[in-house]
Amino acid sequence: MESGSEITDEGLSGEVSAVIQVHQVQMLRTLEHFFPGSEVVKTGEEPLPGEERLPYRRNYRIQEEEGGLDLTITWFNARYLFKPGVPRAFLPGERKLVETILRVLDLRFRTMYGVAMPERARILPFAPEDQIVMEYLSPPAPSRVPAALEVLRAFALSTYENREVSSGVVLLGTDQDPTAPDRVKVDGELPYNIRLTLLKGIYPMCDGLHTAFLVDKKGDVCWPIDIHQWAEKVQGHAPPPYTCPRNFYSHAQATRSGRHTCMVLVPTHEIKVFSEGAWVFSFTNARWRLLEISAKFAIWNKSTGSTSPPDLAARLFQAALNLADDRRGALIVVLRDPESSLPDLVDPGDRMDHLNQFQEPENPMARPVKQMLHLLMQGRTINDIDDRVLESIAAVDGALVTDFAGRLLTFGAILRTPPQATSVTQNVEGARSTTARVVSHYGPVLKVSEDGFVSMFLDGARLWDI
Repeated sequence: MESGSEITDEGLSGEVSAVIQVHQVQMLRTLEHFFPGSEVVKTGEEPLPGEERLPYRRNYRIQEEEGGLDLTITWFNARYLFKPGVPRAFLPGERKLVETILRVLDLRFRTMYGVAMPERARILPFAPEDQIVMEYLSPPAPSRVPAALEVLRAFALSTYENREVSSGVVLLGTDQDPTAPDRVKVDGELPYNIRLTLLKGIYPMCDGLHTAFLVDKKGDVCWPIDIHQWAEKVQGHAPPPYTCPRNFYSHAQATRSGRHTCMVLVPTHEIKVFSEGAWVFSFTNARWRLLEISAKFAIWNKSTGSTSPPDLAARLFQAALNLADDRRGALIVVLRDPESSLPDLVDPGDRMDHLNQFQEPENPMARPVKQMLHLLMQGRTINDIDDRVLESIAAVDGALVTDFAGRLLTFGAILRTPPQATSVTQNVEGARSTTARVVSHYGPVLKVSEDGFVSMFLDGARLWDI
């Protein structure tokens, strides 16, 4: 990503010129923070109005380039071409995030000159990235979001009885707790802010996975809740959405209506943010990620076309999310034409349709160990394998391969890839990513990393990451 741009308008004072340069660099770094695989190229400059007008106008503009893949961003006097870094257009949520980034940074600039004073208390005390998440979610009493994030990050740096701390919080969007509208808080305020971390006894009260703190619109702690029971009472018994890992169905469900926001710190130090019934953001490795899971599932679902069973794409996608949450790696391949591609990719000894060719009637135990494991699943389809069993066999070292009919062709298989196909990428990607990229020429691929990421590959390209 390019860094920096010069202010050449001689009508600006040195002080204002320097401030604008700082904000231009910050814009580039913020885009890189939220879109690490993207590319920003400076394409030109435009004249600026007098400096006295800058705090009173919107200092950015976004427009889509012809073809719909790239965006042109005008930020103060500089024009940039913003490329997504993948062979697809920006998703709707990603486009909204770009707008939010520029709006927040512009507002921070304008508060420096006193024009947006009512926004100062909400914008300036917190890190810009947290403010962007806050503005994107736009919950009631939004300043509770960055304040809660400070608490969870402090928890992430702490231990309790030599164990990593996990915790969770539900920020109410309603005036009262929907499950107990007549219940009154005890006298005395307990703000959910960084001072809360001084109370060591509060660490074991909520683990985030099962229990969470309920926080009202003033930002005060109401009481601890069982997140599963609370979600059922508030939102009812809705079918689990394919928007998050299994362990967090209730957290997503709790935010379906009422404009509630749920944030969870897990023991791996990741912070998960849920809003409007979906897992929206993840903070991990010191970086925010916008997940856009529904839109990315739509891309995966389209790539599998018409399958039988019809929910094949959904089951594989859900398995990948669950494996990532458990920090177990996997490679899931759906072949378009297994009759022609399977012999090229899988050694005969790893193919489940060749098991009988390796049997020695006099000594059935002479089979290779992997083939003995394959016998346990011989003749099965994805549709008649239990969810957790599907995840277990997908996590066996190697690849799980199926077709559009859901037939289990192999699992735990080391796929064969032509050396010339891997020579370009092997120095910049891991073995699993390289294999996924090459094999995706034969059909869509989901790669699950032990770091907790899910990536989709198709036709030799990475289309998205979760």
